[in-house]
Amino acid sequence: WTTNLTNWPDEFYDKLDFFDESEVQMSIDGYEMTNSYVRYPTNWKAVEKNFAKAQQLTEKCLLKVYFVYQAWNVYDVTKVVRWIERNQTRRVDFVPIFLESPDYIHSCVWLLILNTKVQYVT
Repeated sequence: WTTNLTNWPDEFYDKLDFFDESEVQMSIDGYEMTNSYVRYPTNWKAVEKNFAKAQQLTEKCLLKVYFVYQAWNVYDVTKVVRWIERNQTRRVDFVPIFLESPDYIHSCVWLLILNTKVQYVT
């Protein structure tokens, strides 16, 4: 099951205990306002609340945070990892994924722009 943690359908999650194993993939693509921008109209307070609920699921359920690394969140990866570390009460895997398209928001775009500006200044 994949979720951006904006909604938490209890009637679904309550059934996970019936399975021998399951996995909840939580898509978090930035910290606070960055996540709200990248995953509009995500509310960060809801993400925090539902992240805590996810950790109360049965231990048979694997929890993973998927972070799609891109130009809009390139500077938030450390903030997200630290937030997970501060808030986790059980094992939560962090799984970074590199955006492949569209090219204009690829994670290397900002680095190219900054490099160009630095070269222009010098």
